[in-house]
Amino acid sequence: MQIAPIPTLSKEINDIRLRTADIVGNRIIPQ
Repeated sequence: MQIAPIPTLSKEINDIRLRTADIVGNRIIPQ
């Protein structure tokens, strides 16, 4: 899953997006 930070969002929101993409891409989809 490719997720790019969105400049208009806060660092916290972008961090949550990146963490969510990591969880979905590595733990949910492969199963």
